[in-house]
Amino acid sequence: RRYDLRQASQPVWQLVDERLQAALAEAAAPARAPGRLTVWQMYNMGLLARAGDAVIGMDLLPSAQASPDFNRRVASLLQALLISHGHSDHYDRDLVRACLGQGCPVWMPSSLAGEWEHEPLVHPVDEYRDAETNGLRIVARRGVHVWAASRKDPHTVYYEVTFASGPTLLFCGDLDYTRELERTPGREVDLLVLPWRSPSALYEP
Repeated sequence: RRYDLRQASQPVWQLVDERLQAALAEAAAPARAPGRLTVWQMYNMGLLARAGDAVIGMDLLPSAQASPDFNRRVASLLQALLISHGHSDHYDRDLVRACLGQGCPVWMPSSLAGEWEHEPLVHPVDEYRDAETNGLRIVARRGVHVWAASRKDPHTVYYEVTFASGPTLLFCGDLDYTRELERTPGREVDLLVLPWRSPSALYEP
């Protein structure tokens, strides 16, 4: 059940709401240093990243109990929403719907895109996709999630994003097998975002 965190009886949820609201306010404020890359960790694995006037969301799950107004506020801020895979702690249909309603492009694995097949702003990724979206250069590649019945289950994508102001970010979501990571030749990565458990000899001895 979803509801406004400000109405929650548990004080911790009210604190979470305050921090999320503060992060959104900071991300929406005028840029002070156009070439600087700033990242906010939101609820769970969700991230906001900003460079110049461009803001993107990655595996953004504003909270387990976010209000529709909060999702709309997030959606109005983004130039793109990137989803690595379909697990519920990384993929929020309500937020996708809000983004599409605001005209924000959404990138996701092609295995998820079927339920959005009539949405022109959905960018499905199978093995590889390279395109420009709202001034962002986005390269998406298939990766491997550790908790999988096979190497292709669940369908997992990681993203290399270059902002118009210069910085490049490599976001891996729940990618656990890192030896196969790629980046565009000649392009420097300013920030690499990995799960806390990677790299790990448990998975890649």
